[in-house]
Amino acid sequence: MENSDINMTKLQSYPIPSEPWHYMFHIDLEFGNVEVFVHTLEAMRNEAAELHVYGVYQKGN
Repeated sequence: MENSDINMTKLQSYPIPSEPWHYMFHIDLEFGNVEVFVHTLEAMRNEAAELHVYGVYQKGN
Protein backbone atom coordinates (compact mmCIF):
# COMPACT_ATOMS: atom_id res chain seq x y z
CA MET A 1 0.00 0.00 0.00
CA GLU A 2 1.28 3.40 -0.88
CA ASN A 3 1.76 5.89 1.99
CA SER A 4 0.35 3.48 4.57
CA ASP A 5 2.81 4.27 7.40
CA ILE A 6 3.65 0.55 7.55
CA ASN A 7 7.28 -0.56 7.68
CA MET A 8 8.23 -4.17 6.90
CA THR A 9 11.18 -4.82 9.21
CA LYS A 10 11.63 -8.52 8.48
CA LEU A 11 10.73 -10.98 5.70
CA GLN A 12 11.46 -14.71 5.78
CA SER A 13 10.28 -17.34 3.31
CA TYR A 14 9.90 -21.05 4.01
CA PRO A 15 9.12 -23.79 1.50
CA ILE A 16 6.02 -25.88 2.16
CA PRO A 17 7.37 -29.46 1.95
CA SER A 18 4.05 -31.00 0.89
CA GLU A 19 3.52 -28.43 -1.89
CA PRO A 20 6.45 -28.06 -4.30
CA TRP A 21 7.15 -24.46 -5.36
CA HIS A 22 4.81 -23.06 -2.70
CA TYR A 23 6.12 -20.95 0.16
CA MET A 24 4.91 -19.36 3.35
CA PHE A 25 6.22 -16.04 4.54
CA HIS A 26 6.77 -14.60 8.00
CA ILE A 27 6.87 -10.82 8.16
CA ASP A 28 7.34 -8.28 10.93
CA LEU A 29 5.61 -4.94 10.49
CA GLU A 30 5.87 -1.64 12.34
CA PHE A 31 2.97 0.79 12.24
CA GLY A 32 1.97 4.03 13.84
CA ASN A 33 -1.80 3.95 13.31
CA VAL A 34 -3.92 0.93 14.28
CA GLU A 35 -6.66 1.78 11.76
CA VAL A 36 -4.14 1.86 8.91
CA PHE A 37 -2.70 -1.45 10.15
CA VAL A 38 -6.13 -3.12 10.18
CA HIS A 39 -6.87 -1.77 6.69
CA THR A 40 -3.51 -3.10 5.47
CA LEU A 41 -4.22 -6.54 6.97
CA GLU A 42 -7.56 -6.68 5.16
CA ALA A 43 -5.85 -5.81 1.88
CA MET A 44 -3.29 -8.55 2.52
CA ARG A 45 -6.05 -11.07 3.30
CA ASN A 46 -7.53 -10.40 -0.14
CA GLU A 47 -4.23 -11.35 -1.78
CA ALA A 48 -3.07 -14.29 0.36
CA ALA A 49 -4.34 -17.87 0.48
CA GLU A 50 -3.95 -17.72 4.27
CA LEU A 51 -2.99 -15.01 6.72
CA HIS A 52 -2.29 -15.57 10.42
CA VAL A 53 -1.46 -12.82 12.91
CA TYR A 54 0.59 -14.23 15.79
CA GLY A 55 0.83 -11.04 17.81
CA VAL A 56 0.50 -7.27 17.78
CA TYR A 57 2.81 -5.25 19.98
CA GLN A 58 3.16 -1.57 20.70
CA LYS A 59 6.23 -0.03 19.09
CA GLY A 60 8.82 1.09 21.63
CA ASN A 61 10.05 4.66 21.81
